[in-house]
Amino acid sequence: SDLTLPKTSPHYGATIAYESDKPAIINPDTGQVVASTESTEVVVLTYTITIGSDSSYIKSLTLTVTKGAGSLTAYEAALGAVAEADYTPASWAAYQAVVLANPANATDPQSVIDAATNNIVAAQADLVYTISAARLLPDGAAVTVEGIVSGYNGGDNMFIIDDVSGINVYKAPGSLVVIGDKVRIKGTKGTYQNLVQVTNPETPQILSSGNALPAGLTNITDATEANQGRRIVLGKVRLETISGQNASISKNGHTVVVRIQDANAALTAKLEGLIGQFINIDGNVGQFGSTIQIAIFVEADVSVYEPTDLEKVEATIAVLELPEQTLGNLTLPGTGLYNTTISWGTSNAAVITDAGVITRGAVDQTATLTATVELNGVSQTKAFDVVVLNVNIKSVYTTGFEASEGFAKGTNYKLDNVSFGLDNEWLVYYGTPTTTNAITDVQSIQLRHYHDSTAPSYLIFEGTNYASKIHSVQFNYLFGTANTSINVEFSKDKAVWSLGKAITAPNTAVNEYLVNSPIENALYVRFIVTSEAPASSHNRFTIDDFVVYGHEKVLTDQEKVDLDLAGLPDFPTLITEATTLTLPSTGANGSSIVWTSDNEAVINSATGVVTLPATDTLVKLTAALTLNAATGNKIYDITVKASGGASNPTWTETFDDMTLSGTSYASGSHVGVNGQEFSYTDARGDQKFDESKALLLRAGSLKATFTNGLSKLEFDYIRAFTGTKARSFEVWINGVQVGEAITVVATSNTPGHYNSGVLNYTGTVELEIKGIGAQKLIDNLSWTENN
Repeated sequence: SDLTLPKTSPHYGATIAYESDKPAIINPDTGQVVASTESTEVVVLTYTITIGSDSSYIKSLTLTVTKGAGSLTAYEAALGAVAEADYTPASWAAYQAVVLANPANATDPQSVIDAATNNIVAAQADLVYTISAARLLPDGAAVTVEGIVSGYNGGDNMFIIDDVSGINVYKAPGSLVVIGDKVRIKGTKGTYQNLVQVTNPETPQILSSGNALPAGLTNITDATEANQGRRIVLGKVRLETISGQNASISKNGHTVVVRIQDANAALTAKLEGLIGQFINIDGNVGQFGSTIQIAIFVEADVSVYEPTDLEKVEATIAVLELPEQTLGNLTLPGTGLYNTTISWGTSNAAVITDAGVITRGAVDQTATLTATVELNGVSQTKAFDVVVLNVNIKSVYTTGFEASEGFAKGTNYKLDNVSFGLDNEWLVYYGTPTTTNAITDVQSIQLRHYHDSTAPSYLIFEGTNYASKIHSVQFNYLFGTANTSINVEFSKDKAVWSLGKAITAPNTAVNEYLVNSPIENALYVRFIVTSEAPASSHNRFTIDDFVVYGHEKVLTDQEKVDLDLAGLPDFPTLITEATTLTLPSTGANGSSIVWTSDNEAVINSATGVVTLPATDTLVKLTAALTLNAATGNKIYDITVKASGGASNPTWTETFDDMTLSGTSYASGSHVGVNGQEFSYTDARGDQKFDESKALLLRAGSLKATFTNGLSKLEFDYIRAFTGTKARSFEVWINGVQVGEAITVVATSNTPGHYNSGVLNYTGTVELEIKGIGAQKLIDNLSWTENN
């Protein structure tokens, strides 16, 4: 037994200190005696009695400690390391079997107790956790867990559940598991973007198959972090939006994100066809960052809810929209969702008829249009107040921020006050035109809010060239991150700004907004982006389809003449063959144009006919413009070459011998007619134009170097495939764009033909035909030399 070692004496204030030659057997500080399980030990215990500062007495005792029993300390610790409530009955029974097979007590040798303890510890390592217990483990802990597969599509993610919990398994090795399989999985407990999961799992062990799934949560408000991983089964939720792998559903005023786990094109297509309708959904509660999601995997996870007639009418009412204001007649639908019928009534047919026909007056006027939605005798109504803008207000400016409109795309989102647009009408700070996440067509303009910036991102439109005053603006926008907002502001002078509307991200889908100017005589519009989201997000705001409504700028007669002067055709300074020049008699802004020639025999000012003279001749062709008292003129100095010289040869490349084939886009070169070499990028050669081989360009280009000059260029073109996205060509000669972009009809297979007219390039000429937007074909490329 342990010794009692007093440290003081009641006599004379004496103190007592102890020393042991075997402190592991007899501890001199506590008196604890630990008998060896191997042998009997002899221990010398020495004590010193001290009185005052100089009187002491030392004595030693020899004690024999016989071989004794082991300590149960480690054994009891192993038993206490697990709590029965944390494990399944099956695993607890297995653990208890190990304990019962390794009995130990206080009288056993330490070796026996240690062996029993080690067996218990080994058994603990094989314990199967409940999902609830596994979720509470620290990240990085080894874990074995069992559950029934409730969400899986053979990809990276798999949800397993039991009656009260669930967990995601990430990067499960490929196996034959299916929904309803009960599996045992060994891996590591982890957390990614706040989603608790089992990572680095071994191949799942299938314990049984065909199991019924535990009942799921049934309320949209159950989609919370506390229920993460659990099955959730919702009926009659409205599918609001879908963008990529994210959709949104709503019910009773609550909205939740639905995530298509492990991209599934068929499931995405199914959801896209159900927007605005009621659906049923069977998934698992997931999470990404702070956003709660419902994870779904396959088409079977979504089914169409068959609503009542009243619900069908209500759903139609919910999606029925009309613009707040209009300049033109309205299209009023006659049918809606679920084959409902829609009839219309008006409060003032003199402003808007029940067919949507408007009458504009001297001032803005409002009419109330009422839609009656009916199905099988069940009906509801919805009223819209629509402002018909006065006759003085027009759509004075529109843009889709496309390259052809002066918006060169870039990748630098930290531009510092850079101008864009054909008239430099846009000023951008921390943003750029981009094809990334374009809302419509090829490009949008995107601003980014950087938290390290000293000023918020902004976008300024200058309307001085388009309006005498701005009434309102309309645009589509897309927020990339929640907690991002924009202020739409108006100004007369860019010095004082007035708020038209503050918009906070309602969602991450495309939205349309109409914002009226709060001030008279506005000429500038500014978008300012702010954000309270994390700095790492570089929060995005994308804008497209921008329309300005207002009073058209009133031009003076001289301004109109100047604009018409700028719009006069560009004629070549050298003409080498007989041709006819197009000489307009009026300008787009009303100017009268009179042409005169100082040599009518060579260039006829009435017909534009050019006749080659006997010798080279310099002709002055003059356009005189007048509009009331305003005037302007432009003089063309044109040299017309003498007739009788050798004609310049014309060559036509059909691409019939081009070796490029296959469906992959590639870069390469082709030697064609007259040994002319062409190089191409982002191109294919497997498509035909009018039954003959042609070159397909996507966003690449076709280049050639002509060594004998260039006096004319022609080619045929047509869209490739059946998509309706915008597409065009640009012709560049010697690094300079020639003319406007060549638009390819994107909605039909209508062929086009490009003719440059007379060109005057001598010597070595670098030609580049750039492809813009979607795929298009080019064929029968002909060029005329200029020797």
